[in-house]
Amino acid sequence: MYINQREVAVSALMEITSDGAYNNIALRKALARNNALSRQDKAFVTELVNGALRNLIYLDYVIGRFSKTKAAKMKPFVLGVLRTAVYQIMFMDKTPDFAACDESVKLVKKRGLTGLAPFVNGVLRSVARDKASLGMAESSVEDLCLKYSYPRWIADYWAEHYGFDITARMCRGLHQAPSVSIAVNTLRTDKASLADALRADGVSVRDGLYLDNSLIISGTSDISGLKTFIDGHFFVIDESSMIAAEVLAPPKGAKILDVCSAPGGKACVLACLCGDDAEILAFDIYEHKVWLIEDTLSRLGVTSVTPLIGDATVFDPALEESADCVLLDAPCSGLGLIRKKPEIKYRKTMDDVDELAGLQRRMLANVSRYVAPGGVLVYSVCTISPRECEDVAEWFTENHPFEPVPIKGEFDGRPGISTPRQGCLQVLPVSEEVCADAFFIAKFRRRGVRP
Repeated sequence: MYINQREVAVSALMEITSDGAYNNIALRKALARNNALSRQDKAFVTELVNGALRNLIYLDYVIGRFSKTKAAKMKPFVLGVLRTAVYQIMFMDKTPDFAACDESVKLVKKRGLTGLAPFVNGVLRSVARDKASLGMAESSVEDLCLKYSYPRWIADYWAEHYGFDITARMCRGLHQAPSVSIAVNTLRTDKASLADALRADGVSVRDGLYLDNSLIISGTSDISGLKTFIDGHFFVIDESSMIAAEVLAPPKGAKILDVCSAPGGKACVLACLCGDDAEILAFDIYEHKVWLIEDTLSRLGVTSVTPLIGDATVFDPALEESADCVLLDAPCSGLGLIRKKPEIKYRKTMDDVDELAGLQRRMLANVSRYVAPGGVLVYSVCTISPRECEDVAEWFTENHPFEPVPIKGEFDGRPGISTPRQGCLQVLPVSEEVCADAFFIAKFRRRGVRP
């Protein structure tokens, strides 16, 4: 049975933009509903949806250049067709412009909107004809917002803190398609053996940018079907998340709390660092996410991690001053994940940032009580947001019996890594070379000596 991949893409895009669905979930469901699509067609659908989301504001600007009807006034299906078609014309060199136009007109007619077919055809042919004149400069914050599709508040927020040049570099860096990073399960294999096995399965492999036991992979649409995955030789985790666990640097035999653990990747990195010789309690507030952690542990053969239900905002007296190390990867605005979740750009507000910063402070204040005197606490967030990063770290040391700990110098001078204040490390997407998520990490030590 013939399945129109463009129609699949438009439907998924509408679920995200009109119904508020998450990008990865909407795409996964769309591809599952249409599992007869070829691997090539699935890749095409994925590129259309992700590409349109990355460029939503710019696409609407282009459409508006040739349409008297504003995007907000269009029928959602017609707007979805135009967005995906303009993305093909402007960004997908391998797709002929006439194909993008003709197939879009057919889609509109198929949906029973024949009366709008001339409108769609006219807009798209005008875009194709004039696309050479539709490029954008990068000489102002306003230019960045339009070219890279950012709401103005985000670009202004970044420019105020980092300056225009860094903001422009971050906008470019986050505009790239995301990479897939994996961690080697050193409890079962080594990096060289895993890389060889992946290449034998047709997977492209290269070293991670920052850590010895990370790899960047591509060329596979079904990671979970790989034998090396099934056998537990690796797990998917961004390299920045791995750094947060590495910075904690737990010794063997330590008692470690990972208080916002799901899906469990950092807990597994910690287990590997300790040679599975530790007591690691991995908490999450939701039972179904605890089950996900359990599934991952079972696949990897990790025995030192115990998944538990727990709320990082609620004090548990049984854990008071019990841990050598605590890791809090807190809920945040997620602006460091824009490459993977471009819809974040359009859904977050500064009010969200302020609310989350308050939550982060409450969580830090609570879980810091679990750290034994002399113990270590690491706070991390996957965002580019001073209010959630440096401001939270500064507030914490000013109000709690902790001091910042210098982070070991192996990351000094590495691309995209900076140290905004003592005991802090920041990964920023300032070039195409930096394929990791943007991340902020702060390390603290509790004053005093354990009795």
